[in-house]
Amino acid sequence: MAALAPGWSFFIYVDVDGETTTRRTVLFDSGTDSRFQIVIEPWPLRAIGKMKIGVQEGENRERRWMRRGSGGATVKIERQEVMVHIFRELQELTPQGGRLLVLKDTTASLNQTEKFTIGCDADDFNCLHGDVRLVTIRFRSFDPKTEVPLAVNDLNYILGRTAICGNGIVEPGEECDGVDKTEAETNCACNCRKLCPPWGEYMEKYQFHDKHVTADYAAGTEGRTAGDYRVLMCMPGYSSTRRYRKKEIVYCEPDGQWTPPETVCKKDCARPYREEVIRQNLSYWVGGPEVNEKTHGTIVKVHCKGGAEVTISIPRVERTVKCIDGQYTIPGFHCEAYCQEYPDLGQMMYMVKLPPGVYPNSPESLQHMTYRNITCVEPHAPAGGASYSVVYCLHGQWTPRTIVCEYGCAAAPCSQYDAPPPPYLILRTSRNPHGSGRLADLVSQRDWLEVGCNPKEAVPACRKEGVDCLASTQLIWCLAGHWTPELHLKCIYHCPGFDEFPLAKTLGYKVTYTGNKHGDSSTVECDETHNSVTPNVTRETVRCEYGQYQTPRLTCRSKCLESPALPREGMHFVGDTENNNHGAIRSIACDTDNGFQPMTGQATEDLVCLDGHWSPRTLECKRGCGRDYLVSLRKANYTLRSPTLLKPDQPGTYPMSFKPMTVVSVGCDTGRGYRSSRLDVINPLAVEQERINITCLGESSFDPNIQWDMVTLECAASCPTDALQKVGRDPRYSEEWTYASNIGHTSITPTPQELRNPPPLPDAKGPNPAAKWRGVPDFVYHNSQVRIQCAEGSTPRAINASSIGPLASEEILKCQFGFCTPHLGLCGQLSAIPFPLLFVHSEENHEEIVCLDGLWGGRTLEFSKHCDPFPMLSIERYKAEMVKGGTGGQAFRDRSFGAEYEVTCQKGFFPS
Repeated sequence: MAALAPGWSFFIYVDVDGETTTRRTVLFDSGTDSRFQIVIEPWPLRAIGKMKIGVQEGENRERRWMRRGSGGATVKIERQEVMVHIFRELQELTPQGGRLLVLKDTTASLNQTEKFTIGCDADDFNCLHGDVRLVTIRFRSFDPKTEVPLAVNDLNYILGRTAICGNGIVEPGEECDGVDKTEAETNCACNCRKLCPPWGEYMEKYQFHDKHVTADYAAGTEGRTAGDYRVLMCMPGYSSTRRYRKKEIVYCEPDGQWTPPETVCKKDCARPYREEVIRQNLSYWVGGPEVNEKTHGTIVKVHCKGGAEVTISIPRVERTVKCIDGQYTIPGFHCEAYCQEYPDLGQMMYMVKLPPGVYPNSPESLQHMTYRNITCVEPHAPAGGASYSVVYCLHGQWTPRTIVCEYGCAAAPCSQYDAPPPPYLILRTSRNPHGSGRLADLVSQRDWLEVGCNPKEAVPACRKEGVDCLASTQLIWCLAGHWTPELHLKCIYHCPGFDEFPLAKTLGYKVTYTGNKHGDSSTVECDETHNSVTPNVTRETVRCEYGQYQTPRLTCRSKCLESPALPREGMHFVGDTENNNHGAIRSIACDTDNGFQPMTGQATEDLVCLDGHWSPRTLECKRGCGRDYLVSLRKANYTLRSPTLLKPDQPGTYPMSFKPMTVVSVGCDTGRGYRSSRLDVINPLAVEQERINITCLGESSFDPNIQWDMVTLECAASCPTDALQKVGRDPRYSEEWTYASNIGHTSITPTPQELRNPPPLPDAKGPNPAAKWRGVPDFVYHNSQVRIQCAEGSTPRAINASSIGPLASEEILKCQFGFCTPHLGLCGQLSAIPFPLLFVHSEENHEEIVCLDGLWGGRTLEFSKHCDPFPMLSIERYKAEMVKGGTGGQAFRDRSFGAEYEVTCQKGFFPS
């Protein structure tokens, strides 16, 4: 080794199956203490056939990834460096195909004497699922410019490939595995998959431009084979409705279709709401974590600035504003400035009263819509006009006072007061403190009446949060000939009753109803059989405001009260099994510990609870198929083909079990002369179903013995021709043969001389060697036939003396399932012909038949072919016992005519 270049190199070429894309696989393990490995890791974008191939080194198991790809890898290991080349095509086999990494202490670890492992790690875990096609090891530096292409060319020669493919597309000069080709025609190693539609067609199909959707081309891939992907996002000025998932990945699936997009884009607002408030000069304070955002879905908190407050009738709750498709929602209130304390008018002449229950200098005494009641202090009296005045705080200013007090004179009477319309109601008057009385009696100075809201229809606007307000009525006075002040009390009608309350009688909702007056608050929540699907909302308050109920946002969906139904055996739940809310997920998987496997490539499935029902289950798990059925087919004159059967002619090498959906090709054993019973000897190449496929259906729950498809192909044995050739050598007979055999097919009329001295067998070259041959082969296929006639100079004869009617002039003998129909000898005396050997069908197993004048006498015995040996059944499930022997003698007692077997189930099993 001292004379060689330092270091060593090796080259690996592997074929992998689909499972490798979902699991960790070790291609090479140095076995040293530092554990230098080359590892295939699943590509995270769930694309089939794309993997990361990396180098793993050191006790900390640090991973340094090279690049993704498939096909092969060359590794150059020298004293202080590792060069990894990943390639798929010849043109990529250059030094630039890999990347140089410096690994610390590499020399010390790789120079130790240790066993290298290829295809698994040193502990026999993380093994390769596939075939190692080629391994080349060099105890010197590996020159990628020359030796890598040479190694690939060697591989091409070994595999008989004419071209290299691997980009997933069959291009000119390339050939592909498994696409309308038989096993013998396979000469290329690549995975061919459908191309997805061009990206432009996909964008037009889903109207990306009209929906303001575009792609981030810098983030996705450029191709359109299975596993390629694009990253979708919204155009500038638009945002996704899923605020925390601003981008979406769509994949090119193996079926040649892009996954449908889910991105929905909405227009952003023109500016942040804080700037909108400044622009419109609103008295709002804007806050929250998204105060500087303007995208669709932005939510900010809004309340009044210092020195301002909402009106008395509006609840003081936190309000929010949301940007929806370019527009901000309305806060639902206005902020009004506080008024200054009402000025002192002189307590000797004027009396200023606050509303009941309101204290001086409190926020309630100075906010918008509060008031002061001003009257004169005796002996002062109003100087004409109103006898008192009510001033209001409106927009930060007190309304003008309408009363002037001075020493008074006699005042003029008032006219009759006009009763206000509904829902107003006159509650009492100065003439009748306990009722409304007659309004015509109220005309004198200082007469008064009290106006309120009809409690059956409405409440004052100042009522809030279900609490009646203090200023729920208003006094109107007759002063100086005028009724004053004007009616300013505002009555608001009730909301409809409980029957019209939102969600009152809707299944799944629980309503705690408090009333239908303005300001009443009821609560809505989901009942115990439903759960909320509204984000962050499980219980909601619904208010009656200005005669209408608020619209609740809460949405309830039914829970799944029962777990998904699973078969009695074969699959089980994985993970959480307690959550049964709408949207809950139950994962199921096949019970591989007990031998159950998925019928498709999908090993697990998620079932989703959707409004009380679990999504349908598509996962189907069955036990694999045993090999007994295939062994019996092989013994019954069938041949089998399958990549799983490594040695088709040796049933003992078959695997003990097969995965569900495994396909095996079944055909007749032509090497032993068996052909399809539907063989057309005139055109044997046109026979339908010379081979059929059977599929492993998995062990059936109602009959464990039903595992494979039933074989519908019937194979028939060839027939020997020596006896009939002897007939043709007799000059009294003329034979016309129509046959098919292992040397071809033809229709001939050989002469007795040609049958006595057959010509040599033809050369096997050519499509049908028998077509130009005048001989008859030793064996002919099923459905071959011989037409026998009397030759010139011979006449037909009766078979026995009792025959009447016209005599047969010819007979046709056919090969049927290995036997020719008996020759009757119609043309006079004939030398003895061996009587066909059949199997006795009677208790009497022999009978004497005399040949008279070339004819065999009639027979009375019935004959029948022996049955095949009794089929092998699973001894774990079945018990078979012969209860009656057949008539074929001791040698064939178990399978001759009349033999009977009794089949029962073993203990612990029951008939289906």
